[in-house]
Amino acid sequence: MAAERPRSQPDPQRRRQPWPRLGQVRGRLGTGLTWLGTVRVRTTVAAVVVVGLAMAVGALVLVAVLHDNLTREVRTAARLQGQDVAAVLASSTPGPGRWPSTTPATPTSS
Repeated sequence: MAAERPRSQPDPQRRRQPWPRLGQVRGRLGTGLTWLGTVRVRTTVAAVVVVGLAMAVGALVLVAVLHDNLTREVRTAARLQGQDVAAVLASSTPGPGRWPSTTPATPTSS
């Protein structure tokens, strides 16, 4: 029998198989995906595309929701201010903080 060798040393009889280089891998789908390289590269590209699409959809939804919310707030504020102006104009007694009385403006002379 052959002499036992320590496990930390490689077997000289065993030939090492190097990893294939990018572009040398041919999958079952043919040569169409070989430009993407290994399964690891294709998986990474797919994950980046999925995450990018999810972020883009999320950003569009966020913009749409914020647009609707801000538009509603502006309309509400304009309606309330219009009601306040109408109430002041309808009141017959001017006072502090109300619509000014109808007095003609006099130009200032220098």
